[in-house]
Amino acid sequence: MTHEVKEWLVAYDIGERRRLLKVHRHLAGCALHVQKSVFLARLDGRQAQKLFEELKVLVDEGADDLRLYRLPARPGIVSLGQGTLEENGLFVP
Repeated sequence: MTHEVKEWLVAYDIGERRRLLKVHRHLAGCALHVQKSVFLARLDGRQAQKLFEELKVLVDEGADDLRLYRLPARPGIVSLGQGTLEENGLFVP
């Protein structure tokens, strides 16, 4: 695993409210909440693996869907509507 910090998009679809709240709370402690079921995190490879392992015990792999996407160094962002990201050092296009 690399120690280089990358931006990760974490998205989930959780079928049961209790599990949903646990996943949401866990991510709220380490990532930026950008949409209902989407978070943005700055993590190195070790941290990403650790986060994945922590989330793995909170979901039902037979019913839920949880994904971590490593974003490219300079992602292109297009945004419409009310939800926009502020430039806070976490995610700069």
